[in-house]
Amino acid sequence: GAKKPRKSSKDKDEKGNYPHNPRGRGTKNKTSVVGMVERKGKVFAKIQKALKFKDLKKTAKENIDFENAILITDDYKGYIPFKNLLPHFTVNHSAKEYAKGHSHTNSIEGFWSLLKRGIVGQYHSLSDKYLNKYITEFCYKYNNRDNSNIFENLLSNCVGL
Repeated sequence: GAKKPRKSSKDKDEKGNYPHNPRGRGTKNKTSVVGMVERKGKVFAKIQKALKFKDLKKTAKENIDFENAILITDDYKGYIPFKNLLPHFTVNHSAKEYAKGHSHTNSIEGFWSLLKRGIVGQYHSLSDKYLNKYITEFCYKYNNRDNSNIFENLLSNCVGL
C-alpha cells in the first residue's frame, strides 16, 4: 500500500497542535550529549548513551555535590525525579519559557552554542568515534576562559612540567 507522507515538525496534527518529539532530545540519528555547568564556574560534558533518570543520576552524582547544589534544568521528563534528591527548578522551554526569576539554563546553553559553533567553524564535521575528545577540548577552553596563560598551561600539561 501507499505510505502516508511524513508530517514535518511545522505541520499541526488533527487537534491543531504541533507534534512533540517523543524522545525529548534531538533526533534518533544524533548522539546524545549531557552537560552541566556551575554558575560562573566550570562545565562538564560527555556523550550520554541513555537519557533515562537512572543514567542521568549516575552522571550527576559523579559531578554534583547534592548536599550544596541547586539544580536548574529545562523541562525534559528525565530530570523530574531529581526534585526528590536536591532543590530542583525548571524552565519550560516547550512553552517558550527561558527564565523564571534567577532560574535559567543560559550558562549551559551558552556552552552548547560555543561547542556547536566551534565544531562547525573549525572541524566542519566529526565522527562519533572522537566526539568525546572534541567535547573535552571545548570543556577545557570554557573552563580556562579567564586564564591568560591557557596555551602555556596546556603545553606544560602535555610535557609534564
